[in-house]
Amino acid sequence: MKPEASRHNAHKGHRLPLRNFNIAYQDDDILLISSIELDSIPAPLKVPRNIFYFCHNGSMNIETPEGKYLLRAGDTFVCPTGTYVKIECLGDDTKFSALSLTDRLIQSLLNTNIHIWNNIVYVLKERLVPTTDGDNEMHRKMGWHFSELMRALLPMKDRPLFREMIYLMLQMVLLGFCAHHKETAKDDGACEKDSPQAQIIFSKFMVMLQNEPVKHRPIYYYADRLCISSKYLSYVCKAVSGKSAGEFIQSAVVGEIMHYLDHTTLSPKEIAARMGFVNLSCFGKFVKTHLGLSPNKYRK
Repeated sequence: MKPEASRHNAHKGHRLPLRNFNIAYQDDDILLISSIELDSIPAPLKVPRNIFYFCHNGSMNIETPEGKYLLRAGDTFVCPTGTYVKIECLGDDTKFSALSLTDRLIQSLLNTNIHIWNNIVYVLKERLVPTTDGDNEMHRKMGWHFSELMRALLPMKDRPLFREMIYLMLQMVLLGFCAHHKETAKDDGACEKDSPQAQIIFSKFMVMLQNEPVKHRPIYYYADRLCISSKYLSYVCKAVSGKSAGEFIQSAVVGEIMHYLDHTTLSPKEIAARMGFVNLSCFGKFVKTHLGLSPNKYRK
């Protein structure tokens, strides 16, 4: 179906150059767009929920603060909540689908395996599952299998227990994604050893950090919102990921600054105010330390 411009083509003030798309299923926790054709997303957009992109045909570039990735037919790509995404379709024949899931649903479906998701998405930041990676057919064609199952189930939308069937399918997809990581990872790190409660706190912290509009905050700001002490938040992050809470905050701030300098016309003073720096001098020193150049030189 052709999208309505007023409802679907705008996101945070941007008009998306969609040619065609189809919403196959939607509820409070799930949005499945089974087919998307577009020219590109010229300016990075911040995704409001976790999104899996699956390339059906052609090829496409996806750019995030972590890097630029080439997706070919059969490849799957995952973006966690709050990620800035820029999409470029390489050719008129490119088609892909998108599966959007809330954090609470992922937590519920993965349950005791949430530590694997945390490790992949937040610690290692592994985004791409290529179709040619590994020998396991299920892992190599995870997106294809999901698409075929959806094609078989969607005609039964109005039948009893349809929602439960969808959730079981999603659990299979997420567990397959995690299993792929477990099979190919050389070392799963400290994430295997930590308590479920620590994993939940870590997940909440990462989601909060991704969604926080002013990220340059002290650790206690985030700890207070989680109703725990700064010391315990630091312990949890170190135990779960091997990195401190401060390192995650710093990384998120640097990524946000790079986005503003690369993709907006905001002045360094405006960016400093938006990011929570007390003055332009502190902002300039932070940028010079972490990016090696002053804000203006980095932008040029």
